[in-house]
Amino acid sequence: MRVKYKKGIDEDSYRIEFGNEKFDVNYHKNFPYLNTWSLHRYRPEKSNGLFSWYDPIFINKKFESLKDIKKFIRDRKYL
Repeated sequence: MRVKYKKGIDEDSYRIEFGNEKFDVNYHKNFPYLNTWSLHRYRPEKSNGLFSWYDPIFINKKFESLKDIKKFIRDRKYL
């Protein structure tokens, strides 16, 4: 599992590659009381190239940290 990250003022962006699967994770700093972590999976079969990266996974699930997200991906609970 490889993780690349980019720190920003309003949000931190992470790219996680687990085998052939690719995920984008964003940590939103502006709204700490909301679901601050968002997890998206790369889906090349989507029709529009713009939306191919934006396939949300478990919008209602709240992640506590990046460690929880990695465990979620490693256990393949998104399938």
